[in-house]
Amino acid sequence: MVILPTKIVETQPPLVEGETYKIVAAEKFDSAEYGTGLRVTFEDKQKKQYGEVLWVKPSVGSKSKLGAFIATMTHNTDSWIGQYVYVESWKPRARKIKTVKSFEATKK
Repeated sequence: MVILPTKIVETQPPLVEGETYKIVAAEKFDSAEYGTGLRVTFEDKQKKQYGEVLWVKPSVGSKSKLGAFIATMTHNTDSWIGQYVYVESWKPRARKIKTVKSFEATKK
């Protein structure tokens, strides 16, 4: 008998511009096709979960998915947990977030 070390992960909707989210998890994983990734889970005010995969590369632009998070917060993903982020722009190559104190914080 073989016990598979496979974890089932449900697909979560992506982030939406103009919304505030709380980061609840950031898990590193490896993909044979794409390399190392970071699966980040977010919650909105109603506790609905959202997710984004940030692909880890040696260098990234500040407006890429990963770059937007590193530029706004830090390279230490453990410090992201519990942070609130407001998504100013989530268009490819034009991503921008900012940290806020809570869901009630001014969005802009």
